[in-house]
Amino acid sequence: MWLPWSSSRAPSNSPQANNERSFPEDLRFQQAEQDVVHLGRAWGELTQLSSAGYALLAFGASALLYTGWLAHRKWDPVYSRYFKRIRRHYEVPDSYIKEKRYMKGIVTSVPDGDGFSFLHTPGPGWRWPLKFRRLPYVGPKGSSEVMRMRMAAVDAPEVGKGETEGQPFSAESQKWLESQVLGRTIYCQLLKRESQYGRMIVLPFLPRRFIPWWFTGNRGTNLSEEIIRRGWAFVYESTAGEFPHPEKREGYLTLMAEAQKAKVGMWKHGTSLETPAQYKKRTKQGIPPETTDSDSDENEEEASWFRRSLKRVFRSH
Repeated sequence: MWLPWSSSRAPSNSPQANNERSFPEDLRFQQAEQDVVHLGRAWGELTQLSSAGYALLAFGASALLYTGWLAHRKWDPVYSRYFKRIRRHYEVPDSYIKEKRYMKGIVTSVPDGDGFSFLHTPGPGWRWPLKFRRLPYVGPKGSSEVMRMRMAAVDAPEVGKGETEGQPFSAESQKWLESQVLGRTIYCQLLKRESQYGRMIVLPFLPRRFIPWWFTGNRGTNLSEEIIRRGWAFVYESTAGEFPHPEKREGYLTLMAEAQKAKVGMWKHGTSLETPAQYKKRTKQGIPPETTDSDSDENEEEASWFRRSLKRVFRSH
């Protein structure tokens, strides 16, 4: 018969309850004793090893250390070539330029029509679904981990600085390049280190969207050729200009001649434009821009009207 005051559980102050509370502590004590016994047996077995056993252990430890050292030596070149991120343009090794290696990265800003800022992103892991590497933050003022790149073989109209007015079509050239590469992944073939500003002179390629380059062997659209073909840049004809191959100079000049003939881009009003080299020389000397043909025609018309007015005045007298 069950009674309200009856219970199968012993009171908290009973000897049975005290035994139940002390039972886990006994188990822990027994486990500690067993661990001490096992450790003593293992140490005893180790001390009973023969000289051959010690030699075998030493050989195994040496083999393990050598394997780790060799793996590090072999992995370091692989990591440096395919996974190590170069943060600044002056950190690019000379061996990379000598071998004309390709660098993969994201364009973060485009200040003019022939240069851009480049964030190196080697190897996989930068994009989903296999994203395990994090890009550095690039704020409105840029970042200390971007590389300054200059496009090879082209010379875009100069953008104005401060109170100096830029060349005509400089904004259009900059906007065209920005629409092609800003925020996108491109490949840059390293050609030369610029001596004056330290920038890297590169040949940029815009990869295909769906076909990987290793499948076709083609890195994509050559942006140096494309900007000349669209009529937004001159060919860098100076001896300091860098071309991927000397024989390609004529090819770039041919592309510019075709753009001038088609009147595309900045050639839509004619070919008598001031080159960036002429602009730099003129602004350095403080010479104002030359008067255009339309301005000279207006001046001639004003002068002829003044002469005709004088003739009428003298005839009236």
